Amino acid sequence: MAHILVVEDEQAINDLITMNLKLVGHTYAKAYSGSEVADMLEKERADLVLLDVMLPGLDGFGVMEQIAPLRIPVILITARGALSDRIRGFELGADDYIIKPFEILELLARINVVLRRNEQAASAFVCDGVEIRFTERQVWVEQLLVDLTAREFELLEVLIRNRNIALSREKLLELAWGYDYAGDTRTVDVHIRQLRKKTGLGRTDQNRVQAGLPAGSSGLAMRFWHKILLAVLVLFIAALDVSVVMVLKKSWQLNMASERKRAASEQLLITNSIYENLESNRFRGMSLNPELLVNVTQSYGQHYRKQGIELELRENGRLLYPIEDGGSPGQEETRSAQEEHIMTLAMPLPAPYQHLELAYNRDISGLYAQQQELNRFFVMINWIVGPTLVVLLYLLIRHLTKPLKLLSETTKTIAEGDYSNRVELNSRDEFGELAVNFNRMASVIEQRITDLAGMAEDKQRMVDNLAHELRTPLTSMQGFAELLTTANIDQEDQVKAGHYILSETVRLKNLAFKLLDLSVLRHQPLVLAEVDVASLFDIVAQTEQQRVTDNGLLLEMDSSIPAVWGDADLLAALLVNLIENAIPVSRPGQTICVLAYQQDGEGVLEVQDSGSGMTEEQSRRAFEPFYRADPSRSRAYGHAGLGLSLCRQIAEAHQARIELLSAPGEGTRIRLFLSSAL
Repeated sequence: MAHILVVEDEQAINDLITMNLKLVGHTYAKAYSGSEVADMLEKERADLVLLDVMLPGLDGFGVMEQIAPLRIPVILITARGALSDRIRGFELGADDYIIKPFEILELLARINVVLRRNEQAASAFVCDGVEIRFTERQVWVEQLLVDLTAREFELLEVLIRNRNIALSREKLLELAWGYDYAGDTRTVDVHIRQLRKKTGLGRTDQNRVQAGLPAGSSGLAMRFWHKILLAVLVLFIAALDVSVVMVLKKSWQLNMASERKRAASEQLLITNSIYENLESNRFRGMSLNPELLVNVTQSYGQHYRKQGIELELRENGRLLYPIEDGGSPGQEETRSAQEEHIMTLAMPLPAPYQHLELAYNRDISGLYAQQQELNRFFVMINWIVGPTLVVLLYLLIRHLTKPLKLLSETTKTIAEGDYSNRVELNSRDEFGELAVNFNRMASVIEQRITDLAGMAEDKQRMVDNLAHELRTPLTSMQGFAELLTTANIDQEDQVKAGHYILSETVRLKNLAFKLLDLSVLRHQPLVLAEVDVASLFDIVAQTEQQRVTDNGLLLEMDSSIPAVWGDADLLAALLVNLIENAIPVSRPGQTICVLAYQQDGEGVLEVQDSGSGMTEEQSRRAFEPFYRADPSRSRAYGHAGLGLSLCRQIAEAHQARIELLSAPGEGTRIRLFLSSAL
């Protein structure tokens, strides 16, 4: 049979479990707080720990973290049944999680399952042809014994015991080397390489590593600044190209118009000159024959040919000048290509020579060459300006969209739960205004989330505490009732079981009455009247004097005002609750003082003690329903944690202020400020 450590601050449940363990043949040890567990396990190893979560000193989760290196199986037995608590328990290594109230037979069955499972797990571990025998501290690979050092085996055992859990180097050092190891954390890497080399465990198959994109992603998603850069670049280059093409076209049109104007002017000049020459020859009596016409035209043709101008003279459509000489096919092709860059103007000579037509052919290939050079220059400018524009636009757009990046990063952190993050942007433009409004929104959200989290925490804490208040006595009552009806126990154990059932019944009754009082106070308005302080103190003294005396304490009452405004019964209940809260924290011989006095025009009722006092956090939560400053929620004094909550409700019903002043080791003062009846 196993040796089991039972860690439960409720003596009734602790006794219930241990009595049943004894009946089935297990040995046991008892602990009532979390702080004593580690010391007990160092002195005497247990095969199993039955652990409550809400313990004095160190709670059950803290105990699990503390004893984790011992690798002892743990079953959590608690009234905290929230999913988050169960998940946390299993993440810390719990082998089972039982919620109160529970069937004692089910508990015993679960204990046997955990013991069997851990006994099998502790004997051997087999994986991929490697067998680790923990009892013999041997490692067999393919039926061959592998020689491991003691440290290597301890590290391997830690890794196997915590398989599927990511362990840091520091955690491995803590578990395998011990808490006080002061060496380099990289020593873990050396030992693990040795283990892989010797056992073959932990080797990775590169074929199993696959890099991929998230499902549904093509990998081509464009960021906002990518879109801006691409759009601006396309629009700018398109606008630039269209503008330059239009400018080049207009320049070509202007140049051609200028050339035509110049050609027309020169043609007119040549035509008039030929006309005057012909007229001069006619007045001299020379006959107008083709030879004369050719000679006159040739004199001008030779002169203007040097300027790239060719003249043609036709008579009634027949070419007179220049005289056609045939020419080779190659010359014809050259002449044809040149004619593409020739500007031709034709006009008849004035009367009486209108049958003669002078054609003016000007070579404008230079103008075409100039236009082609401009086109080439434009293409070159495009190749230079394009990349330069890309770089400049990239820098500009990245700078302009930097606020969006900051906003995106901030929203991402907020979406991940960090509501304290803000956008740090010093700008007076629209982005700056957006950042200010975003930060304002984030602040409001953070406050709302904080408030909601606080409300949810308070609500969950109240639900958990109420469940604990109900489950704990029910567990004791059910367990002891089953013990009485199913087990053959002696007279002494029967009396003890009956006593526990009776005490837990009284405790449930008191809890029901307290909850009823709170409900009445929330829904029933008060009729205030003058309350005589001396009579009030007499009633309180009659109720509490015996209890104070039984605990070895003194009760002093002093009043400097005759009366206050309020409800006598509720004020008496308030003082009684405050005195009952002061009794368990006071040591024998100390005094509990009840005072009534006037301060700043208000009547003050005060209860003060010289007990252990409370921390700032305990003082802040003291008025919460079911809250106890003692983390164990010990019920040694039968309280349900509703006394101060009831006092706050009484104060609110009187529209009065209640104030708690306390410090560790200096006692506690609780004051109620009422209207003085002077």
